Amino acid sequence: MHHTSRSARLWRPLACLAMLLALAAGIGLRQPSPPDEPRFVLAARAMVDTGQWLLPHRGNELYAEKPPVFMWMQAASHQVFGGWNLAFLVPSLLAALLTLWLTWDLTRRLWNRRVAWWAVLALFSCLQFGLMAKRAQIDMVLVAMTTLAMWGLLRHLLEGRNLTALWIAGIAAGVGTVTKGVGFLPLLVLLPGAVWRWRGRALDRPAVPARTLWWLLPAFLLGTAVWLAPLGIALLSDPDPSLHAYARELLFKQTGTRYANAWHHVQPAWYYLQVMATLWLPGSLLLPALLPGWWRRLKRLDGRYWLLLGWCLLVLVFFSASPGKREVYIFPMLPLLCVAAAPLLPGLLRRAGVRWLLLAYVALADRGRVRDAFH
Repeated sequence: MHHTSRSARLWRPLACLAMLLALAAGIGLRQPSPPDEPRFVLAARAMVDTGQWLLPHRGNELYAEKPPVFMWMQAASHQVFGGWNLAFLVPSLLAALLTLWLTWDLTRRLWNRRVAWWAVLALFSCLQFGLMAKRAQIDMVLVAMTTLAMWGLLRHLLEGRNLTALWIAGIAAGVGTVTKGVGFLPLLVLLPGAVWRWRGRALDRPAVPARTLWWLLPAFLLGTAVWLAPLGIALLSDPDPSLHAYARELLFKQTGTRYANAWHHVQPAWYYLQVMATLWLPGSLLLPALLPGWWRRLKRLDGRYWLLLGWCLLVLVFFSASPGKREVYIFPMLPLLCVAAAPLLPGLLRRAGVRWLLLAYVALADRGRVRDAFH
């Protein structure tokens, strides 16, 4: 037992160092690559060069496809580190590290430290997480904000009344919304939370007074005010038609219209099943084995699974209902699914069939990398 404890104290810091090195490898050694990265970097560079940070510009035109929060982060990173080849990737790297820590801390609070390490390793091993951590796209920052909001909401709903965590959740959801329009999605966890509470017989968790959830509204509005407040002041004080056209384009066409009547990236309803099967490897290989264990825990009314899995299902339905679909849209689900999977992973990995399946995946992946290296 003493030997096991000493080994754990040794391998955990080494694992953290290895993950940090893997995520940071190559940072500063490449330039922005199309389609999204150059647009964001040019807008951030214009902010630094002109000193006008409120509205992103692409050349002389207002850039109305995305809010400026992510570009603010890139511009601020440039002010700290200098050199765009490094600065444009720093926000994604920091967001990935924050997401890993939040995944660990949430799992530790809901279960224990041992299970928390399984959640972190599961998330880190999934292809999409590593890919997005190394790209200068908004989605890694959105995932960090979503995971932070879920961290606060789940602590409040499952651990007992915690207004500090609730305020953090509301502010994070608000900032996430002005980072990318779907940042409000963590608030959907209140729906499976209400169903769980309604069906709650023989619960082993303290009930949270429903009235405390009203604090989410001012916290959420405070988070959105990071950008909407100065934008509103600018709209009231400046009659420039281009400014008002920018606000209409971003607040309506690029959000509501883009969701309900998408004009590009149109995909069938089952598209995200394909995304999960490929970009969530190797974790997706274990999903069929995880489903029975999850179902048993849902039948026992374990609130942790009701909220985690219920929220993931709602997010999947929300994005599947829109005709426009991209693989990054369901990325915010991944950390929370890893949290839900973590308690079951030790038992699954003791099965010979599961170990052989993962070994075959590693062998095929290595074979593909060797072939690509020679070609």
